[in-house]
Amino acid sequence: MLSFLSPFFPSRLPPPTFLQKNETHPFLVLRCRKSARETVSAVFGSKRALLAELINPDAFGPHFQHLLDQLRATPEPSRRLSLVAQMTCQGYEPVVPELELLRTAGAVAPELADLAQQVESRRRQNHARLVGYLHEQQVLRHGLPLEEATDLLWALTGYDLYRMLVVERR
Repeated sequence: MLSFLSPFFPSRLPPPTFLQKNETHPFLVLRCRKSARETVSAVFGSKRALLAELINPDAFGPHFQHLLDQLRATPEPSRRLSLVAQMTCQGYEPVVPELELLRTAGAVAPELADLAQQVESRRRQNHARLVGYLHEQQVLRHGLPLEEATDLLWALTGYDLYRMLVVERR
């Protein structure tokens, strides 16, 4: 079932005893050479469920969650944008391997491309809400359509741009 991950999971090795879904970040499973494909399949159920767990916002850690809580509670528009920028940098950095896996998984397992699309759609909807708030606060450039403002924010905070400007420059 998880054949696209077979290089990470030699099936001849026994599964680790510590592997429980809510006790270990899923990417640790990918890094653990002792994990059998069957174990990962038993814990997560499917490729889609495994990758969904990899990109779960709760997996980004307490600092990211703290920034998210601040964003939701801050009425100041410029502070909200600043927090989005911080979340972009600090949120992507610890999960670069997971995001790279998600980015490339669709080519190997087409059903996973839909998951990546759903993630981006959810991210864009979140940005649309922020742009709506900025519009209500009358801080957007006069005449800038909300759809265009959402597109700009979505593009500037996307993983692809982060990957090109940060990851590929290392």
